[in-house]
Amino acid sequence: MNNMFKSLPLYTIAFAFVLAGNSQAEEFSLSVALSDSIRPVTHVASGSLYGLTESLPSDFDNLVAPLKPNVFVQPALSGSTHQQTVAAAAIPVSARLASTTGKVQIRLADVLPGWPYKWPGQASWLASVTSVINSKIASGRTNYDGYEIWNEPNGGADGTWSTANEFHTECWKPTYDLIRSLDPDAKIIGPSYSYYDETSMSAFLTFCKKNDCLPDVISWHQWGSAELSSNIDKYRALETSLGISHRAISINEYSSSTHTYEGSPGVSVPFIAKFERKMVESACISWWFTALPGRLGSLLTSSNEKGGGWWLYKWYGDMTGYMAKVTPPNDNSEGVDGFASLDKNEHYASIIIGGNSIGTVNVKISGFPASFGSSVYVKLEYVTWVNKDTPVSGTTLISTKEYQISNGSITVPVNVTSQFFAYRLYVTPVVTVVSPVVQFTSPTKDTSVVAPATINFVVAASDANGTVTQVKFYDDKTLLSSDDTAPYTYEWTDIPAGIHTIRAVATDNDGNTSQDSIHIGAQAPYGGTSWSIPGTIETENYDVGGEGVAYSDNETENRGGAYRTDGVDIEGDATNGYKVGYTITGEWLEYTVNIEAADTYTWEARVASGGTTGAFHVLIDDIAITDTIRVPSTTGWSTYITVTGKTPALTTGPHIMRLVVDGDYFNIDWISFKQNSSGLVHMTSTVLSNLTTYQVYDLRGKKLGDVKGSNDSELHVALAKAFPHPGVYIVKSVTMQGTVIRKWAVGQ
Repeated sequence: MNNMFKSLPLYTIAFAFVLAGNSQAEEFSLSVALSDSIRPVTHVASGSLYGLTESLPSDFDNLVAPLKPNVFVQPALSGSTHQQTVAAAAIPVSARLASTTGKVQIRLADVLPGWPYKWPGQASWLASVTSVINSKIASGRTNYDGYEIWNEPNGGADGTWSTANEFHTECWKPTYDLIRSLDPDAKIIGPSYSYYDETSMSAFLTFCKKNDCLPDVISWHQWGSAELSSNIDKYRALETSLGISHRAISINEYSSSTHTYEGSPGVSVPFIAKFERKMVESACISWWFTALPGRLGSLLTSSNEKGGGWWLYKWYGDMTGYMAKVTPPNDNSEGVDGFASLDKNEHYASIIIGGNSIGTVNVKISGFPASFGSSVYVKLEYVTWVNKDTPVSGTTLISTKEYQISNGSITVPVNVTSQFFAYRLYVTPVVTVVSPVVQFTSPTKDTSVVAPATINFVVAASDANGTVTQVKFYDDKTLLSSDDTAPYTYEWTDIPAGIHTIRAVATDNDGNTSQDSIHIGAQAPYGGTSWSIPGTIETENYDVGGEGVAYSDNETENRGGAYRTDGVDIEGDATNGYKVGYTITGEWLEYTVNIEAADTYTWEARVASGGTTGAFHVLIDDIAITDTIRVPSTTGWSTYITVTGKTPALTTGPHIMRLVVDGDYFNIDWISFKQNSSGLVHMTSTVLSNLTTYQVYDLRGKKLGDVKGSNDSELHVALAKAFPHPGVYIVKSVTMQGTVIRKWAVGQ
């Protein structure tokens, strides 16, 4: 959105009439599960488009910092020769934000003049972008969210890309490559369509995947909250269908489709609720009133006073702890919705509701922590709103009541009198219950073991106003053991493969409980038998143990839908064999192996790819035994070739082999190892009895030097002195007395 009123899809106009016309009082139900954490509080929606200038708001500490701002979209450059003429450029604005939680998303397209933007040609554009990147780096600040390459590149009346050249090849790909070369760790954001359009988004993602220029963050603009959740669901389904890993989402302009409602508390609540529920990374209030930048998206009036929206976002900014699950009557509507937080350390919950629903909203609150006891106070207040330019001096208290917790919940009726108002329920315990303190002291952190295994758990527990009577140990919900004497211990033997959540639940003399938990990952070979080296390892037969223990995959579903039911992507069938596919950088698989002979090996891997981005490497016990192997295009995902290489010397015995994905999108069928023993000479066991010079080689046959010795002891001392690096060496001497070839281990 810039300095012209933009045209909108017809459905958004329909939403405006719905929002303005729903005034009949009804009854609604909304549930809050305080025990169900969505994510830590991040204030993702506390930002705006051009919400700051280099001088406004002037009272920064009073008007901006209390909102705990997240992201502001600001022009890359501003002034008379750029799209935004008011001094509001991203880099100086980032200096204003340096002492806050806020970050700046740099809108690169705003270096250009006009609306739609006047494209100057690729060379001139890239020169301007280069200057912006260099200035950003030179600032030395890190409070930048990333670069938005273009703003609203839709075709036709809804977009700003009006040149004859194709946007993807003329602008997106060259700019992407330039940013990666100059500022490689920065996030790249796009495409920032003026609204979510499935056809355009599909074409964009398809191009980006094919040309290795996928953005780190997907963005678009959202007018009206009714279709927000469904648009995000559609986008996630599109990612999956195209074989693209989940990207973070930025809704970097949002508002009611009726632009005069910008910043209204009641209108804003459903947006924030859905942003939190759908795990959006950042969201920015729009800027419909182009003569008034620096008003935080109409949270401030035209005279820079606090409006009703400011107080809503202050409630939002006051939230700490984690965001809790809220279930509205209809997530795919602009009707009543809410968002909630719980801070167990500060002993309070904050629940905010609003939306296009007038009537009684019955808010059912459940999942209270034990510290809240059996009864709570609920302070109910609201904030009004008339229009964006009417100041609001504060919030209004409706009531403070005590509620008894019955069957784990309470229900609070809230009389919503206007779709433009927002309401807050602030919940605190009548008496804060002091629960015992419990903590694992051994192990002290999440641990992985090779099954079957034994672990001794030790727990420290205390109670500030009483005594600890018992500590029970659980594997998730299954009771393992209990102990009523400190130190509280449990020895778990024969741990089965899988990921186990071990809970220690302490009970005090008043019956209050608290718990600590730790995760134990037990790993075991698939099928129960280790893979032999030399031999062939089928990649689909990675170890059992689960995510983060035996494998790491970017998604929880098996996108190939074959062979196994966990998160690793496997395709194929029993007739033609199974392969691991849909590989994404950073994923890995582990295999329990048994190396039968200490030697170097020739490895081979059977791979296929429809592109050129695939790469992997292999480790044994976290030590690389291959370089990064590039997988070339094999012209198709079902056309396999063999890549090969050699390992360093491997030691005998059980080990863990890890296959690591270093580049996206390739399939791998198997990896095999062949011992390089045919070139070795038979090892003798004697050393010549007189002083003799021996040649020293590594296990690859490279000569390292010479040592002298007349017996085992002298030879070993000389070898260790000349080659102190731990390892296995071959010593050889050929004399008239005979030939001696020996392997010696140094420092092992």
